[in-house]
Amino acid sequence: IDLIQEQGRTPLLFIEIPASESANLQENGTVLLYGHMDKQPPFEGWRDDLGPYKPVIKDGKLYGRGGADDGYAVFAAITAINSLKQQNIPHSRCVVIIEASEESGSPDLPFYIQKLKERIGDP
Repeated sequence: IDLIQEQGRTPLLFIEIPASESANLQENGTVLLYGHMDKQPPFEGWRDDLGPYKPVIKDGKLYGRGGADDGYAVFAAITAINSLKQQNIPHSRCVVIIEASEESGSPDLPFYIQKLKERIGDP
């Protein structure tokens, strides 16, 4: 796992998981999994018993910043690959890229894709 941050750019999380031991899958290239970890600034108007930085479960619902966003991409990607491993299902090499500027239009993503193209390989 590498946390990459170039000066003046938002950070990017780069995770590389080698292919399973199966030789034929190692030749199948790379699976690229993408997600983001940033959130919009919190909105105003929370009730007194709720807030953006205080996760609360009420009536079976989660309240808090990012409670209904896809900010769990890193967890979902790692869990999916781990599930394959636990079931002895072979997989190709996996690269997980988690960026931190998606909520702002991903201005730094093209820069990082270009910078890391050798490490990403051929998805």
